[in-house]
Amino acid sequence: MKTYRSARDILNAVEGELRHPHRTAGALPLERAAALLCDGRHYEVVEIRLAPSVPTISGGYQVPIRIGTRVLGVITVASGCARALSIEDRVLLERVAARLARFLMSNGRYILRHAREAAAGDDGTPSARSARSAS
Repeated sequence: MKTYRSARDILNAVEGELRHPHRTAGALPLERAAALLCDGRHYEVVEIRLAPSVPTISGGYQVPIRIGTRVLGVITVASGCARALSIEDRVLLERVAARLARFLMSNGRYILRHAREAAAGDDGTPSARSARSAS
């Protein structure tokens, strides 16, 4: 059974993960943030993608992760439920994107460095993705 969590609870959990990124063994902070969003809301898919440009999608929400005018990546959210995404979801995603941007420019610089190194070898868009299981 899916547990619906308030925006404040999810934001606090994401902030906790970003303050202590090495606390959860085996999972990167972006993966944990995507999982927290997916587990706490009625989202089918949450993807946090690091790329200099923001691809467009139809349906769902896309929120850029940015510092000033510099786009670091994007959070993409899709839901299988009709009208499941509200203004509250949009505000939550914007706040999570702001927290992720600050993290990526401070303690998470290693993630951006890895993204740049990967860009030299492949499509250059490392991502963290969480999808709800069909149980």
